[in-house]
Amino acid sequence: MASSNTNETVESHRQGSEKLVNHFAKARANRPARKYQEFKKKYGGALHNQEATFRVVSNGFNSCCKSVILHVDLTSYLFNCGDGILRHMLENAGKWSKLEHILITSKSWRNVAGTLELNGTMAETGNRETPLCIHGPESVDCLVNVDRSVRSFARDVMGIVERHSPEQLYIDNAVTIQSILLFDCKKPTDQTAAACAYKIAFKGEKRKVNTENLVKLCVKPGPWLRDIVEHNKTVEVGGKTITPDDVLCRPGHTDVALVLECPTLNHLPDLIRKTEQLSRRNDNGEFVDILVHLTPDSVAKHPEYLEWMSQFPETTKHLMVSESVPSVGLKYAWEQQVHLNMVDDSIFPLLHPKPVEEPSVEANESTNILYLKPNSIYTLRPLSYKGLNNSQVHKGTKEAAYGYFKSMELVEQAVKDRVSLTCQVTKREYPILTMLGSSASVNTKTRNVSGILVEIEKDSYILLDCGYGVAGQLVRLYGEEKSSDILRNLKAIFVSHGHADHHAGILGLMGKRKEALGDRVAPKLFFIFPRKLNLWYDHLNQQFPGCMENVRAVFGGFLLKDNIPPKKLQEHSQSVHLSRLLLPP
Repeated sequence: MASSNTNETVESHRQGSEKLVNHFAKARANRPARKYQEFKKKYGGALHNQEATFRVVSNGFNSCCKSVILHVDLTSYLFNCGDGILRHMLENAGKWSKLEHILITSKSWRNVAGTLELNGTMAETGNRETPLCIHGPESVDCLVNVDRSVRSFARDVMGIVERHSPEQLYIDNAVTIQSILLFDCKKPTDQTAAACAYKIAFKGEKRKVNTENLVKLCVKPGPWLRDIVEHNKTVEVGGKTITPDDVLCRPGHTDVALVLECPTLNHLPDLIRKTEQLSRRNDNGEFVDILVHLTPDSVAKHPEYLEWMSQFPETTKHLMVSESVPSVGLKYAWEQQVHLNMVDDSIFPLLHPKPVEEPSVEANESTNILYLKPNSIYTLRPLSYKGLNNSQVHKGTKEAAYGYFKSMELVEQAVKDRVSLTCQVTKREYPILTMLGSSASVNTKTRNVSGILVEIEKDSYILLDCGYGVAGQLVRLYGEEKSSDILRNLKAIFVSHGHADHHAGILGLMGKRKEALGDRVAPKLFFIFPRKLNLWYDHLNQQFPGCMENVRAVFGGFLLKDNIPPKKLQEHSQSVHLSRLLLPP
């Protein structure tokens, strides 16, 4: 009897588990990514190329990299993936669940620091079934394609990443992508120092049946017509050989775009030398139609670069993504801070860029050089919408941030009349804590993951945890000048535990610190982190030499022991392979 009850209980649990599994499978099947996969199986990856748009994800202002995303029907291609990119994509990337390709223009900390965040988040949330493909120079996949023992903090759900070599032509049902390497003149054979330009040829739209030609052939329409229209086949009908050109309209003009970054002046000679290869289409030798510039402003404004641009005809549109154009990259966070600032402007200061009285003048599309901001959209197809669309670009004014409020005068008066919920601090005392992020696990539109800045005394700072996008949070809160000063005076970074949302922003932060230091000698910076992250930081220092300059590493467990002699501490460091990080004397 007891055995029978046990079997019934086991069977009941099994049925319950199956029901739960089926429930989650059904829920996951309704996700946008799954729907796109079903469409791709049906249509072969493209809906006859009806849509093709470039959309600016980030223009490089406020720390993030210059990044654009290309939407072509059922597939998206992201160019560059910097630290904190996920928050920008949530606002400015449209349907990024279609993302299958990341194309890196140069292997710098600014362009690749977000690959780990994006890959892990997309895999964990079920937004991808197919492997993510990374294109670019050698080792651009260094943060995601590493040994499990090195990336010991990552979860098992990390998605599979494939790397496409720039020597190979990439072809799918929507585009053909040719990668062209631009070498540093001081390192002419080093692929890791090279930049990569991408020439993108879009597949032609579906050719329609020309009824006049069909009548002239004196053949009756039938199933053979589908083979010609859908599969571009030559068929035999009534003893006649009919080719696609016999019954279909002539193919229309297909656009070719070039996405380019010339990261330094050392890459300019090779850029000029490969002008013919970069500027011309592969099919008919004409100039490319669209040129997307991700080049830093310091290079883009150089006379030689401007002279190189002048070689293109007026029919070529230059889409300039410039970091010197102030823009509201994270609209929701910026607007939320404007609302909170009305309650207490000392606790909730306005984010950078500060609100302006009048929006900036929109780009004039009558010229062939257009300056784009986050959420600027340039449409290639459909032809009826071809051109620049800035309707979704935030104006950066307080009125735009107030949004749904009908009368701001009444709201401001109500805020003034309210009893303040915050205590009035008459004297500013140290330490001063600034919350840079409070989100759990992943970034959201209005909240960043973990990071707390502690000002222990004047011009002396420590950082508690450094998740994705913390460097960008510093710039948004303090501005470029003050944030650089903070990074130069940073004394220590403490990582509480090994989850990526507490430490994976280190590369972006250290790269920004190196940029802020310039030619100055790097001051001593203490790293305090769990022992299991040692191989990961050693790997970072291998791939991005110089970012970890004058860093002194201390494992958190050592702090729990009293009076450890320096020599013993040195022995511990050697035993865990911290060969590139120095320990405090």
